[in-house]
Amino acid sequence: MEQLPLVVRRLIALAILFAIATIAGSLLSLGLWGLKENADRIDLDRKQLGRYLAIVRSRSENAVGTAERDTKGNADASLFWSGESEAIILAALQSKVQAIAGSHGAQFRSVRPLPKRQTGHLELAGLSLDVTAEIGSLQRAIGDIETHSPPLIIMGAQMRRSQYTQSASAPTEIKIDAQIEVYGAFRAVPKR
Repeated sequence: MEQLPLVVRRLIALAILFAIATIAGSLLSLGLWGLKENADRIDLDRKQLGRYLAIVRSRSENAVGTAERDTKGNADASLFWSGESEAIILAALQSKVQAIAGSHGAQFRSVRPLPKRQTGHLELAGLSLDVTAEIGSLQRAIGDIETHSPPLIIMGAQMRRSQYTQSASAPTEIKIDAQIEVYGAFRAVPKR
């Protein structure tokens, strides 16, 4: 290499430097392209979840409005969860919600009671659920919870893409971590 003229050695050094910069730039752009695809997919999922949440909110508002109208006149017993105490009603709510969501493949991380709420003339007992499920399973579970009788009302939901990843060999739907607040109107029936 020392036998080559100085100009040729400099040109070779510049060519090697240019090749390294080109390779590094290509690798960097490939990595950023994958990140952009993931960001686009997450944005699409967020928009879709927003639509589902709007549907769920409208259903829960309709369910609360219907239940309030029914309590003013002839209250139908099928609209209320009943039990000897609030604790028994919460246990029944938890059992039913876990059965519904579990039948759709939801994995529960935690279930805890929420303070009871007063909505108009209704007393609502509630649970906070932390679950992980595939997006399709979660949609079906929410639909079944909302259409259950006596009514279960979803008053809040926070969803995000799960941090737990699947193996690349098993293509599945996107996993979602969700925190859902479910309430049911109740009437405590004293022991006789």
